[in-house]
Amino acid sequence: MLQSLCCSVVKANDEAEAIARYFQYNPDIVLKDIIMPILDGVSATLKIKELAAEKAAAIVAMTAGASENDAKKYTDAGMAGLVSKPIRITKLVDVCWHQMIKTDRA
Repeated sequence: MLQSLCCSVVKANDEAEAIARYFQYNPDIVLKDIIMPILDGVSATLKIKELAAEKAAAIVAMTAGASENDAKKYTDAGMAGLVSKPIRITKLVDVCWHQMIKTDRA
């Protein structure tokens, strides 16, 4: 989806791989699935935030079931936004663009 909008996309199969690729590629924004093998998305976000300190990119949660309590848990963990599944491209682009402007990376 994002590649069709001329975005570079790096994929990971699990959160351990995602953390390694985060530091390898230094992304502008991270779309983080909440339910992943090995380490869940919230724990991986906390690990990235801890290791990257103030240079951490915006991390956006992506999940199928998101209640208000879930959304608060994600923002408390340092996530910058939430995109619920099924993903609508307009919502995804809106959230990503908002984060890019917010972090002055647009």
